Amino acid sequence: MNRAALLATCLLFVACGPTTPVTDAGVCSAFTCLGCCDATGTCRTGNEPAACGANGFSCVNCQASGQSCGGGACFAGSGGGSGGGGGSGGGGGSVGGGGGSVGGGGGTACTAENNDTFCYRNNAECDALTAADNCGATRTVNCGACTALEVCGAKVRNTCGLPELTLADEVVAPDGRGASDAMIRHDGAGLLHAFYLDLAEGDVFHAWRDSSGWHRELAIDAGSATVTLVGAGWDASSTLRLLLLFRTGTSSNYTWEYRRYTRSTAGSWARATPTLPTG
Repeated sequence: MNRAALLATCLLFVACGPTTPVTDAGVCSAFTCLGCCDATGTCRTGNEPAACGANGFSCVNCQASGQSCGGGACFAGSGGGSGGGGGSGGGGGSVGGGGGSVGGGGGTACTAENNDTFCYRNNAECDALTAADNCGATRTVNCGACTALEVCGAKVRNTCGLPELTLADEVVAPDGRGASDAMIRHDGAGLLHAFYLDLAEGDVFHAWRDSSGWHRELAIDAGSATVTLVGAGWDASSTLRLLLLFRTGTSSNYTWEYRRYTRSTAGSWARATPTLPTG
């Protein structure tokens, strides 16, 4: 049973019973502890009156406020209510009218989980999530945002991931012509880049996507040569680099040459030296 399934099973009951704390080299966190983390960084079962909690969050001392612990959450009362059928008030519970001391009907009050626990229990990392909380009430919570390179719901709803590495036809060929040899790259600033060949002219284009949409530029004019896109990316100084294979001549009499091209952040494309092997 995976961790998420185990946690969901535990939440169905008042307590899961004694368990062996899950730790990783002394580090207690949501990734290593099914219960709660105490002040010493120790993973506790999460069902103790003085150390109550779940999902690796900090333990809460329910006992200090006169509450009990069950299912990783504090609640008022001792689990059965003081009233039962009538309670200490004769015709009803001390609070609940016809039942228990808090919840009515002999039950105990449910303490709603916090937003972090709500999102974690539902495996949600980002955007708004509407679901039932641990008390059965429908709640809508914003579970956060993704990093610059990731998109919420790219592959799974409410989960961060990289977008599909494809381009729409109108992006790679805004003039209606086809494109081939597309290479998709993410830069360090959160932008998506594409390098591809225009099938009509054989030239190399560079396209990038920002908040306003896709843009493109002619990177290398192939002239009469046949070009193959071999590699594309950035070096440590944020300079764009292209490696191309140029082939000139006829099918029976031709020469080939690898060429490198570079482009600084604010510059234009230029052929780099030295020349690579030819044949």
